[in-house]
Amino acid sequence: RIQTILEGESLVNDAASLTAFRIAIVATVAGVFSVAQTGAEFVVAVAGAIPIGLAVGWLSAAARARTDDPHIVIIVGLLTPFAAYLPADRIGASGILAVVIAGLYVGRREARIESATTRLQARAVWDLVVFVIDGLLFILVGLQLRSIWNALSHANTAELIASAVAISLAVSLTRIVWVALSTLAAHGPGAFAEGGWRGVAIIAWGGLRGGDTLAAALSTPLVTNLGRPFPARAEIVFFAFVVIAVTLVGQGLTLPLLIRRLGVVAAADERREEILARRTAAEAALARLSALEGEDRIAPQLVAALRKRYAHELAVLSGDSKIPETRDHIEQHRWLEREVLAAERSALVRLRDEGAISDDVLRRVERELDLEEARLPV
Repeated sequence: RIQTILEGESLVNDAASLTAFRIAIVATVAGVFSVAQTGAEFVVAVAGAIPIGLAVGWLSAAARARTDDPHIVIIVGLLTPFAAYLPADRIGASGILAVVIAGLYVGRREARIESATTRLQARAVWDLVVFVIDGLLFILVGLQLRSIWNALSHANTAELIASAVAISLAVSLTRIVWVALSTLAAHGPGAFAEGGWRGVAIIAWGGLRGGDTLAAALSTPLVTNLGRPFPARAEIVFFAFVVIAVTLVGQGLTLPLLIRRLGVVAAADERREEILARRTAAEAALARLSALEGEDRIAPQLVAALRKRYAHELAVLSGDSKIPETRDHIEQHRWLEREVLAAERSALVRLRDEGAISDDVLRRVERELDLEEARLPV
Protein backbone atom coordinates (compact mmCIF):
# COMPACT_ATOMS: atom_id res chain seq x y z
CA ARG A 1 0.00 0.00 0.00
CA ILE A 2 2.82 2.41 0.87
CA GLN A 3 4.58 1.65 -2.39
CA THR A 4 1.36 2.15 -4.37
CA ILE A 5 0.77 5.54 -2.74
CA LEU A 6 4.32 6.71 -3.43
CA GLU A 7 4.24 5.53 -7.05
CA GLY A 8 0.79 6.98 -7.65
CA GLU A 9 1.58 10.40 -6.27
CA SER A 10 4.81 10.52 -8.28
CA LEU A 11 2.57 10.56 -11.36
CA VAL A 12 -0.49 12.60 -10.45
CA ASN A 13 1.09 15.01 -7.95
CA ASP A 14 4.04 15.71 -10.23
CA ALA A 15 1.73 16.36 -13.16
CA ALA A 16 -0.41 18.76 -11.10
CA SER A 17 2.60 20.57 -9.65
CA LEU A 18 4.26 20.92 -13.05
CA THR A 19 1.00 22.34 -14.41
CA ALA A 20 0.96 24.93 -11.61
CA PHE A 21 4.63 25.65 -12.28
CA ARG A 22 3.92 26.23 -15.97
CA ILE A 23 1.12 28.68 -15.15
CA ALA A 24 3.41 30.53 -12.70
CA ILE A 25 6.11 30.78 -15.37
CA VAL A 26 3.64 32.18 -17.91
CA ALA A 27 2.45 34.78 -15.40
CA THR A 28 6.04 35.79 -14.59
CA VAL A 29 7.01 36.06 -18.26
CA ALA A 30 3.93 38.15 -19.01
CA GLY A 31 4.46 40.32 -15.95
CA VAL A 32 0.77 40.09 -14.95
CA PHE A 33 -0.71 37.92 -12.20
CA SER A 34 -4.37 37.48 -11.29
CA VAL A 35 -5.59 34.96 -8.73
CA ALA A 36 -8.93 34.49 -10.52
CA GLN A 37 -7.34 34.17 -13.95
CA THR A 38 -4.63 31.83 -12.69
CA GLY A 39 -7.20 29.62 -10.96
CA ALA A 40 -9.30 29.48 -14.12
CA GLU A 41 -6.23 28.59 -16.19
CA PHE A 42 -5.41 25.76 -13.80
CA VAL A 43 -8.95 24.35 -14.07
CA VAL A 44 -8.86 24.59 -17.87
CA ALA A 45 -5.41 22.98 -17.94
CA VAL A 46 -6.60 19.99 -15.91
CA ALA A 47 -10.05 19.67 -17.53
CA GLY A 48 -8.65 19.93 -21.04
CA ALA A 49 -5.93 17.36 -20.44
CA ILE A 50 -8.27 14.56 -19.39
CA PRO A 51 -10.15 13.98 -22.70
CA ILE A 52 -7.00 14.47 -24.77
CA GLY A 53 -5.05 11.99 -22.66
CA LEU A 54 -7.85 9.42 -22.83
CA ALA A 55 -8.27 9.87 -26.59
CA VAL A 56 -4.56 9.53 -27.33
CA GLY A 57 -4.31 6.56 -24.96
CA TRP A 58 -7.20 4.83 -26.72
CA LEU A 59 -5.70 5.49 -30.16
CA SER A 60 -2.29 4.26 -29.03
CA ALA A 61 -3.73 1.07 -27.54
CA ALA A 62 -5.84 0.47 -30.66
CA ALA A 63 -2.81 0.91 -32.93
CA ARG A 64 -0.72 -1.49 -30.85
CA ALA A 65 -3.46 -4.11 -30.83
CA ARG A 66 -3.49 -4.22 -34.65
CA THR A 67 0.13 -5.26 -35.15
CA ASP A 68 2.51 -7.88 -33.78
CA ASP A 69 5.64 -6.13 -35.05
CA PRO A 70 7.65 -5.16 -31.93
CA HIS A 71 9.41 -2.33 -33.76
CA ILE A 72 6.14 -0.65 -34.75
CA VAL A 73 4.69 -1.09 -31.26
CA ILE A 74 7.81 0.41 -29.65
CA ILE A 75 7.78 3.38 -32.06
CA VAL A 76 4.09 4.00 -31.33
CA GLY A 77 4.89 3.87 -27.62
CA LEU A 78 7.73 6.37 -27.97
CA LEU A 79 5.55 8.76 -29.99
CA THR A 80 2.49 8.50 -27.71
CA PRO A 81 3.76 11.03 -25.10
CA PHE A 82 4.37 13.61 -27.84
CA ALA A 83 0.96 12.90 -29.38
CA ALA A 84 -0.65 13.62 -26.00
CA TYR A 85 1.51 16.58 -24.99
CA LEU A 86 1.52 18.71 -28.16
CA PRO A 87 -2.25 19.11 -28.77
CA ALA A 88 -2.95 19.64 -25.07
CA ASP A 89 -0.24 22.27 -24.82
CA ARG A 90 -1.48 23.97 -27.99
CA ILE A 91 -4.98 24.55 -26.59
CA GLY A 92 -3.66 25.72 -23.20
CA ALA A 93 -4.27 22.45 -21.34
CA SER A 94 -1.65 20.58 -19.34
CA GLY A 95 0.44 18.54 -21.74
CA ILE A 96 2.16 16.75 -18.85
CA LEU A 97 -1.12 15.67 -17.29
CA ALA A 98 -2.35 14.50 -20.71
CA VAL A 99 0.78 12.35 -21.02
CA VAL A 100 0.21 10.85 -17.57
CA ILE A 101 -3.42 10.00 -18.35
CA ALA A 102 -2.50 8.47 -21.73
CA GLY A 103 0.24 6.45 -20.05
CA LEU A 104 -2.08 5.16 -17.34
CA TYR A 105 -4.69 4.17 -19.95
CA VAL A 106 -2.19 2.30 -22.11
CA GLY A 107 -0.39 0.79 -19.14
CA ARG A 108 -3.54 -0.96 -17.93
CA ARG A 109 -4.02 -2.57 -21.35
CA GLU A 110 -0.48 -3.55 -22.33
CA ALA A 111 -0.81 -7.05 -20.95
CA ARG A 112 -3.79 -7.72 -23.23
CA ILE A 113 -2.71 -6.05 -26.47
CA GLU A 114 1.01 -6.84 -26.67
CA SER A 115 2.77 -10.11 -27.38
CA ALA A 116 5.44 -11.54 -25.09
CA THR A 117 8.21 -10.68 -27.54
CA THR A 118 7.00 -7.10 -27.82
CA ARG A 119 6.78 -6.63 -24.05
CA LEU A 120 10.31 -7.93 -23.52
CA GLN A 121 11.78 -5.62 -26.15
CA ALA A 122 9.64 -2.60 -25.23
CA ARG A 123 10.52 -2.75 -21.53
CA ALA A 124 14.22 -2.99 -22.36
CA VAL A 125 13.91 0.07 -24.61
CA TRP A 126 11.98 2.09 -22.02
CA ASP A 127 14.46 1.19 -19.26
CA LEU A 128 17.27 2.48 -21.46
CA VAL A 129 15.36 5.64 -22.45
CA VAL A 130 14.52 6.52 -18.83
CA PHE A 131 18.10 5.88 -17.73
CA VAL A 132 19.52 8.07 -20.51
CA ILE A 133 17.07 10.92 -19.87
CA ASP A 134 17.75 10.93 -16.12
CA GLY A 135 21.48 10.85 -16.76
CA LEU A 136 21.32 13.67 -19.30
CA LEU A 137 19.35 15.83 -16.86
CA PHE A 138 22.01 15.62 -14.18
CA ILE A 139 24.82 16.00 -16.72
CA LEU A 140 23.10 19.13 -18.01
CA VAL A 141 22.92 20.58 -14.53
CA GLY A 142 26.56 19.72 -13.94
CA LEU A 143 27.50 21.57 -17.11
CA GLN A 144 25.43 24.59 -16.12
CA LEU A 145 26.38 24.66 -12.46
CA ARG A 146 29.52 26.74 -12.97
CA SER A 147 27.70 29.37 -15.07
CA ILE A 148 24.85 29.39 -12.55
CA TRP A 149 27.29 29.88 -9.69
CA ASN A 150 28.99 32.70 -11.62
CA ALA A 151 25.58 34.32 -12.10
CA LEU A 152 25.16 34.17 -8.35
CA SER A 153 28.52 35.81 -7.69
CA HIS A 154 26.83 39.09 -6.80
CA ALA A 155 24.97 37.43 -3.94
CA ASN A 156 26.30 36.92 -0.45
CA THR A 157 27.59 33.32 -0.30
CA ALA A 158 26.65 32.75 3.32
CA GLU A 159 23.17 34.16 2.74
CA LEU A 160 22.78 32.01 -0.40
CA ILE A 161 23.74 28.82 1.41
CA ALA A 162 21.50 29.71 4.35
CA SER A 163 18.59 30.26 1.96
CA ALA A 164 19.26 26.93 0.25
CA VAL A 165 19.27 25.12 3.60
CA ALA A 166 16.10 26.93 4.70
CA ILE A 167 14.31 26.02 1.46
CA SER A 168 15.40 22.37 1.76
CA LEU A 169 14.14 22.20 5.33
CA ALA A 170 10.90 23.91 4.34
CA VAL A 171 10.36 21.35 1.56
CA SER A 172 10.93 18.41 3.92
CA LEU A 173 8.86 19.83 6.80
CA THR A 174 6.01 20.87 4.49
CA ARG A 175 5.93 17.35 3.14
CA ILE A 176 5.68 15.87 6.63
CA VAL A 177 2.91 18.25 7.71
CA TRP A 178 1.01 17.80 4.46
CA VAL A 179 1.07 13.99 4.60
CA ALA A 180 -0.04 13.99 8.24
CA LEU A 181 -2.90 16.46 7.67
CA SER A 182 -4.10 14.81 4.44
CA THR A 183 -4.11 11.39 6.13
CA LEU A 184 -6.03 12.80 9.06
CA ALA A 185 -8.55 14.47 6.76
CA ALA A 186 -9.06 11.37 4.63
CA HIS A 187 -9.13 8.63 7.29
CA GLY A 188 -9.48 10.36 10.63
CA PRO A 189 -7.41 9.74 13.78
CA GLY A 190 -7.82 5.98 13.31
CA ALA A 191 -5.28 6.06 10.50
CA PHE A 192 -2.53 6.58 13.09
CA ALA A 193 -3.70 3.79 15.39
CA GLU A 194 -2.36 0.23 15.53
CA GLY A 195 0.89 1.07 13.81
CA GLY A 196 -0.70 3.05 11.00
CA TRP A 197 1.51 5.98 11.86
CA ARG A 198 4.52 3.98 10.65
CA GLY A 199 3.25 3.98 7.10
CA VAL A 200 2.44 7.68 7.32
CA ALA A 201 5.98 8.36 8.56
CA ILE A 202 7.55 6.46 5.67
CA ILE A 203 5.37 8.23 3.09
CA ALA A 204 6.18 11.59 4.66
CA TRP A 205 9.93 10.90 4.63
CA GLY A 206 9.79 9.44 1.12
CA GLY A 207 9.20 12.75 -0.65
CA LEU A 208 12.43 12.66 -2.62
CA ARG A 209 13.07 15.14 -5.42
CA GLY A 210 14.73 14.13 -8.66
CA GLY A 211 14.39 14.39 -12.41
CA ASP A 212 11.05 16.22 -12.50
CA THR A 213 12.27 18.99 -10.21
CA LEU A 214 15.43 19.30 -12.27
CA ALA A 215 13.59 19.40 -15.58
CA ALA A 216 11.19 22.04 -14.27
CA ALA A 217 14.00 24.27 -13.03
CA LEU A 218 15.92 23.97 -16.30
CA SER A 219 12.78 24.80 -18.30
CA THR A 220 12.62 28.26 -16.71
CA PRO A 221 12.89 30.81 -19.56
CA LEU A 222 15.96 33.00 -19.96
CA VAL A 223 14.02 36.22 -20.62
CA THR A 224 10.53 37.68 -20.14
CA ASN A 225 8.24 39.11 -22.82
CA LEU A 226 9.90 42.50 -22.35
CA GLY A 227 13.30 41.03 -23.16
CA ARG A 228 14.55 41.34 -19.61
CA PRO A 229 16.36 38.46 -17.84
CA PHE A 230 13.98 36.13 -16.06
CA PRO A 231 14.03 37.14 -12.39
CA ALA A 232 16.12 34.90 -10.15
CA ARG A 233 16.50 32.13 -12.74
CA ALA A 234 19.98 31.24 -11.49
CA GLU A 235 18.66 31.06 -7.93
CA ILE A 236 15.78 28.81 -9.02
CA VAL A 237 18.11 26.29 -10.66
CA PHE A 238 20.61 26.44 -7.79
CA PHE A 239 18.00 25.97 -5.08
CA ALA A 240 16.38 23.13 -7.05
CA PHE A 241 19.74 21.39 -7.31
CA VAL A 242 20.36 21.78 -3.57
CA VAL A 243 16.88 20.46 -2.70
CA ILE A 244 17.46 17.43 -4.95
CA ALA A 245 20.85 16.77 -3.36
CA VAL A 246 19.51 17.12 0.18
CA THR A 247 16.46 14.91 -0.34
CA LEU A 248 18.20 12.24 -2.43
CA VAL A 249 21.27 12.01 -0.20
CA GLY A 250 19.76 12.90 3.17
CA GLN A 251 16.28 11.37 3.03
CA GLY A 252 17.17 8.79 0.41
CA LEU A 253 20.02 7.22 2.37
CA THR A 254 18.15 7.34 5.68
CA LEU A 255 14.85 5.97 4.32
CA PRO A 256 15.96 2.29 4.47
CA LEU A 257 17.15 2.86 8.05
CA LEU A 258 13.80 4.40 8.97
CA ILE A 259 11.92 1.48 7.42
CA ARG A 260 13.99 -1.04 9.37
CA ARG A 261 13.70 0.90 12.63
CA LEU A 262 9.92 1.08 12.26
CA GLY A 263 9.74 -2.62 11.48
CA VAL A 264 7.77 -2.18 8.27
CA VAL A 265 8.31 -5.17 5.98
CA ALA A 266 6.62 -5.51 2.61
CA ALA A 267 8.27 -8.75 1.54
CA ALA A 268 5.60 -10.91 3.17
CA ASP A 269 2.77 -9.14 1.35
CA GLU A 270 4.63 -9.25 -1.95
CA ARG A 271 5.42 -12.92 -1.44
CA ARG A 272 1.75 -13.69 -0.79
CA GLU A 273 0.76 -11.82 -3.93
CA GLU A 274 3.40 -13.64 -5.97
CA ILE A 275 2.24 -17.01 -4.68
CA LEU A 276 -1.36 -16.07 -5.47
CA ALA A 277 -0.39 -15.04 -8.99
CA ARG A 278 1.64 -18.19 -9.67
CA ARG A 279 -1.01 -20.47 -8.16
CA THR A 280 -3.80 -18.86 -10.17
CA ALA A 281 -1.73 -19.13 -13.35
CA ALA A 282 -0.99 -22.81 -12.68
CA GLU A 283 -4.69 -23.51 -12.07
CA ALA A 284 -5.56 -21.79 -15.32
CA ALA A 285 -2.95 -23.88 -17.13
CA LEU A 286 -4.35 -27.13 -15.70
CA ALA A 287 -7.89 -26.10 -16.65
CA ARG A 288 -6.79 -25.35 -20.21
CA LEU A 289 -4.98 -28.71 -20.45
CA SER A 290 -8.17 -30.48 -19.35
CA ALA A 291 -10.11 -28.67 -22.06
CA LEU A 292 -7.57 -29.62 -24.76
CA GLU A 293 -6.99 -33.19 -23.58
CA GLY A 294 -9.63 -34.79 -25.79
CA GLU A 295 -8.54 -33.25 -29.08
CA ASP A 296 -7.15 -35.70 -31.63
CA ARG A 297 -4.36 -33.40 -32.82
CA ILE A 298 -2.70 -33.36 -29.39
CA ALA A 299 -0.63 -36.33 -28.21
CA PRO A 300 -1.79 -37.58 -24.78
CA GLN A 301 1.80 -37.94 -23.53
CA LEU A 302 2.42 -34.21 -24.10
CA VAL A 303 -0.65 -33.32 -22.07
CA ALA A 304 0.44 -35.71 -19.33
CA ALA A 305 3.93 -34.22 -19.17
CA LEU A 306 2.64 -30.67 -18.91
CA ARG A 307 -0.02 -31.70 -16.41
CA LYS A 308 2.63 -33.29 -14.20
CA ARG A 309 4.73 -30.13 -14.31
CA TYR A 310 1.88 -27.74 -13.43
CA ALA A 311 0.40 -30.09 -10.84
CA HIS A 312 3.78 -30.24 -9.11
CA GLU A 313 4.11 -26.46 -9.23
CA LEU A 314 0.60 -26.01 -7.84
CA ALA A 315 1.28 -28.49 -5.05
CA VAL A 316 4.45 -26.65 -4.05
CA LEU A 317 2.69 -23.28 -4.07
CA SER A 318 -0.20 -24.67 -2.04
CA GLY A 319 2.09 -26.33 0.49
CA ASP A 320 0.72 -29.81 -0.31
CA SER A 321 3.77 -31.22 -2.10
CA LYS A 322 5.03 -34.61 -0.92
CA ILE A 323 8.51 -33.61 -2.15
CA PRO A 324 10.49 -31.76 0.55
CA GLU A 325 10.75 -28.33 -1.14
CA THR A 326 13.22 -26.88 1.33
CA ARG A 327 15.16 -23.70 0.65
CA ASP A 328 18.28 -25.77 -0.05
CA HIS A 329 16.39 -27.93 -2.51
CA ILE A 330 15.07 -24.89 -4.38
CA GLU A 331 18.50 -23.23 -4.45
CA GLN A 332 20.07 -26.42 -5.78
CA HIS A 333 17.41 -26.63 -8.47
CA ARG A 334 18.07 -23.03 -9.60
CA TRP A 335 21.83 -23.58 -9.56
CA LEU A 336 21.42 -26.75 -11.62
CA GLU A 337 19.29 -24.96 -14.21
CA ARG A 338 21.85 -22.17 -14.56
CA GLU A 339 24.67 -24.67 -14.96
CA VAL A 340 22.76 -26.51 -17.69
CA LEU A 341 21.96 -23.27 -19.52
CA ALA A 342 25.61 -22.19 -19.28
CA ALA A 343 26.69 -25.51 -20.79
CA GLU A 344 24.21 -25.09 -23.65
CA ARG A 345 25.44 -21.55 -24.30
CA SER A 346 29.08 -22.65 -24.33
CA ALA A 347 28.28 -25.41 -26.80
CA LEU A 348 26.55 -22.94 -29.12
CA VAL A 349 29.51 -20.55 -29.02
CA ARG A 350 31.88 -23.42 -29.79
CA LEU A 351 29.80 -24.39 -32.81
CA ARG A 352 29.84 -20.78 -34.02
CA ASP A 353 33.60 -20.55 -33.55
CA GLU A 354 34.07 -23.77 -35.51
CA GLY A 355 31.93 -22.45 -38.36
CA ALA A 356 29.24 -25.08 -37.93
CA ILE A 357 26.49 -22.48 -37.34
CA SER A 358 26.11 -18.83 -38.30
CA ASP A 359 25.89 -15.83 -35.99
CA ASP A 360 22.17 -15.49 -36.81
CA VAL A 361 21.49 -19.04 -35.65
CA LEU A 362 23.60 -18.48 -32.55
CA ARG A 363 21.66 -15.35 -31.59
CA ARG A 364 18.31 -17.01 -32.28
CA VAL A 365 18.97 -20.02 -30.05
CA GLU A 366 20.92 -17.96 -27.49
CA ARG A 367 17.91 -15.68 -27.09
CA GLU A 368 15.79 -18.64 -26.00
CA LEU A 369 18.43 -19.61 -23.45
CA ASP A 370 18.62 -16.02 -22.20
CA LEU A 371 14.86 -15.94 -21.72
CA GLU A 372 15.01 -19.21 -19.80
CA GLU A 373 17.73 -17.81 -17.53
CA ALA A 374 15.88 -14.51 -17.07
CA ARG A 375 12.84 -16.50 -15.96
CA LEU A 376 14.74 -17.96 -13.01
CA PRO A 377 14.27 -16.06 -9.73
CA VAL A 378 17.25 -14.03 -8.56
